[in-house]
Amino acid sequence: MFWIHGGGFITGSGLGYDGSFLAKKDVIVVTINYRLGIFGFLSTEDARMPSNFGLWDMIEALKWVNKNIAAFGGDPESVTVFGESAGGFAVSLLAMIPRTEGLFKRVITQSGSALAFMSISKNPARSAKNMGQLVGCIADKSIANNALVNCLKQKTSEELLKAQSDPGTQFFGNFSLSPAIWPVIDGELILRSPLDSLNNLDSKESIYFRSLDMMAGTTNNEGSIMPMFLGRLRESMGFNITQDIPTSVLCDVVAPTLAKEMFNDDTFVSDLICNEYSTDDIVQQSRNIVNLLADSWFISPTIHLLDLHAKYKTSAHTYQYLYTQTLKFFFPAPHYPWMEGAGHAAELVYMFGPTVLNDMDESLLSDEGKTFTDVLLTYWTNFAKSGNPNGDGLVTWKQFSLTDRDYLELKFRPVPGQNLYAKRIKFLLQDLPSNVKNSVKVEL
Repeated sequence: MFWIHGGGFITGSGLGYDGSFLAKKDVIVVTINYRLGIFGFLSTEDARMPSNFGLWDMIEALKWVNKNIAAFGGDPESVTVFGESAGGFAVSLLAMIPRTEGLFKRVITQSGSALAFMSISKNPARSAKNMGQLVGCIADKSIANNALVNCLKQKTSEELLKAQSDPGTQFFGNFSLSPAIWPVIDGELILRSPLDSLNNLDSKESIYFRSLDMMAGTTNNEGSIMPMFLGRLRESMGFNITQDIPTSVLCDVVAPTLAKEMFNDDTFVSDLICNEYSTDDIVQQSRNIVNLLADSWFISPTIHLLDLHAKYKTSAHTYQYLYTQTLKFFFPAPHYPWMEGAGHAAELVYMFGPTVLNDMDESLLSDEGKTFTDVLLTYWTNFAKSGNPNGDGLVTWKQFSLTDRDYLELKFRPVPGQNLYAKRIKFLLQDLPSNVKNSVKVEL
């Protein structure tokens, strides 16, 4: 089992994940590091600095595993790649890169889908030019890429990291829900948008993707990280995020931003999103806003990924989960009184760290908590071994299909379910695209 850590492709380390809990289930666990931020994903959109170095690092690590894992008791013919958040995005991207064929057989994407609108950086060269300005390489943006890269190479890592954290590099100085320094279409690893690749059933990417066993899922409060993006708005829009997030934030900022970044559209889509997610109940309004981020960033792209995997698949298995077991402390983002559900990355605590974090939440070492960790890891390792998470004594986990969209809710007592958040998912995956398409026809 080959773990790719999260951290927004900006931070994180394989060292922070204790694989011994999984290893007790008779698997070999590999955790890796890969180049992050500007060192891993800055791009001039040409051969001078094509980027995706972080993805290349993952592939090289997989090659090492393929060559050497037998010496550790592992099976190079039975490798499962799994990861969470940025790691989940990376896993789903690797599953669409045919050159990785033979390096792994199964994938588990946790809170990350290559079909999300922000999974591919849309204007990476602009970030590179902004970086050049911030570190004093250029006075304007007319410099040739060759000269820009040569200048950046002369800067210290400290100078580059300081510039990386500047809003002008990450979000071009504006409010955005699309990180700029992320994987890019480089013409070698990633040839086109992941959606275009998977929509073409004859493409090498789609054929390869559908040949792999896949498990994918999310938590029920993925939007817990929304306050990290809304923080800069609190003063200018006059709200206290501890108490609530008002409708004006939804309709004046979040909806227009999503309309632009998801659909290249302005007021039309923005109004539809505003109407769908607005309410007079201020507490529910706050939850709706974080649900909107969860739905657009994580949940609908994950279900879309599952749909395309299950459609016309060859012999591969497809499974969906929803993780809902809450913690007494909130991890990794701050918690506010109006929030509810299991936050982004909450499952990692039970998967990788029960003995380290028990002082923060005694339920981790309670009999119920220990049993849940065992159940969770048994599902994961069963899937890694056979492509089927089911086993003796476990609640039956039905395969995902296009008709019923079966999933398993993961909590102390797992519960099967179907058609997760059906209304919300239909709105984002069907209603909005249909309205945009019809609007274009009318304009033509």
